[in-house]
Amino acid sequence: MKNQVFSWLEQLIERHKAQFVDLGLVDLSGRLRRVTLPASAVDASILTEGVGFDGSSYGFERVEASDMVMVPDLSTGHRDPFRSEPTLSFLASAHDPTEGLPQSDQDSRGILARAVAWLRASGIADEILFAPEYEFYIFDQVEIESTTTSAGYRVRDAEGNDGKAYHLSSPWDLHAGFRDEAVNLLVQFGMDVRYHHHEVGGHGQQEIESNLEPAAKAGDHAVLVRYLLKNLAQRHGLQLTFMPKPLFQQAGNGWHVHQQLRQGNVNVFADPAGYAGLSKTALSWIAGILTHGQALAGLTNASTNSYRRLTRGFEAPVSLIFGPADRTAAIRIPRWARGDATRIEYRAGDLTGNPYLSLAALIMAGIEGVEQGLDPFKLGFGPEVPRDKIKTLPFSLWAALNALEADHGFLTRSGVFPEALIANWLKTKRAENEDVERRPHPREFAIYFDL
Repeated sequence: MKNQVFSWLEQLIERHKAQFVDLGLVDLSGRLRRVTLPASAVDASILTEGVGFDGSSYGFERVEASDMVMVPDLSTGHRDPFRSEPTLSFLASAHDPTEGLPQSDQDSRGILARAVAWLRASGIADEILFAPEYEFYIFDQVEIESTTTSAGYRVRDAEGNDGKAYHLSSPWDLHAGFRDEAVNLLVQFGMDVRYHHHEVGGHGQQEIESNLEPAAKAGDHAVLVRYLLKNLAQRHGLQLTFMPKPLFQQAGNGWHVHQQLRQGNVNVFADPAGYAGLSKTALSWIAGILTHGQALAGLTNASTNSYRRLTRGFEAPVSLIFGPADRTAAIRIPRWARGDATRIEYRAGDLTGNPYLSLAALIMAGIEGVEQGLDPFKLGFGPEVPRDKIKTLPFSLWAALNALEADHGFLTRSGVFPEALIANWLKTKRAENEDVERRPHPREFAIYFDL
């Protein structure tokens, strides 16, 4: 079987006239890293032995036990449009260099696969589908300075619009052509795009929304969206960011994730007689996510900047409630999606974390809600909860990480998330938090320097 698979890889290399074969693997934090092999040096060992790398540099293992190997997923192969030499690129998974080449329990693609397997084993559904919305800003120039004696940034954009710019049209929408080109590129890489448009932010905020797809594809496409769009922007002399709150008093960038469960041909979330067309399973799934909402934020909102977006105002989804209309709710029920199209939308997350871990965590929280038969109305997560009784998401990364440390048992069930990875994640993100918190802020100089 391995020989047949390698023969297929050889055919791919020949078809694309590839001079190089590139393997991409995301580290613990979700950043894509890559290693490139001359095509002439690629043989069957790439599948049977993998390509060795230092796992500690990826945040996976202790330094004294860091040898790991990456193995390509040949179903993800595409020619990289941004390499000067013909290069065939694959996403890869991390494996332990022992007999049989078992997938590392810390590999984030593997964690998402285990979460999906746990969902199937639970009998709740055969499949979970995700449809992420990608929000980002495009700037003409960005200057960043951060040293011992200086700190600041300057953003320049040609739009210069301080007002709300939702669905802005040309000639005021300056990047419609960029979005057209980006969507064509994403479609070539297998992403099913629903639409694109100018978002609310008046200084160049954009959105590309996908259709529902299996969890594994949604995770892979999130990684590819970041890679492809940033490279495309650079090609055009532009700067693109998924940073949750790059501009003061402008709309932030979220990663809204639509979700739907299916059992065969049946939408498990749909019940015309239920509240907002939702089944009892859907309501319990929602309750599971909201019950663990504060801990989930430690993974789905993984930067200090995430919590500059998660503040009241700007339609920020800070409230641990659900409903069909309230855009401050962490979970929205799209009114246009009824019957077989019924789904829920988790609005709180952003793309500063590891997308595989974010999706896996949402699955694990939802499973627990269904298995325990949680009722979101009885738990105080309903749309009619008085404002002074509404629970909220954390308002800082530090608080979110503390919540994750205190409440992560739902993630480690059946070994889906290893304890070692949770500990590594907390250590890494707390170090980031301290790095930001210990530095004087430019606004502090404006307020306090002359006191």
